[in-house]
Amino acid sequence: MEVGKGFKIDEDTIFIKRIINTEDKTYIRYAVITKEQGWSFPGGIIKIFDDKGKQYRNHGGGSSGKVWGQDGLIHFDKLKKDAKYIKLKVEWYDRENELKISLGKESGINENK
Repeated sequence: MEVGKGFKIDEDTIFIKRIINTEDKTYIRYAVITKEQGWSFPGGIIKIFDDKGKQYRNHGGGSSGKVWGQDGLIHFDKLKKDAKYIKLKVEWYDRENELKISLGKESGINENK
């Protein structure tokens, strides 16, 4: 599912590119666009909650540095098919924000990518 939404952490932008559901996992592809050099975004600080308040476990992932920031992929427990939306929450020291993503009919799609 293409997302194409972002949120700010200070002067930097966390951009959620897509959500990928496979048979047993959910992946989130993201990019971090940094205004100033010198820090890397730890993907493990992203937490996901569905509309019923269930938190999905973050199993880690990886990222690659770019001139403008970094690209990354994180995997979580598979989202429940009846979830209407998810909230991505980021809390890192004194930096925090959240993003609500509507899943609509596409939450059950198995993209196999």
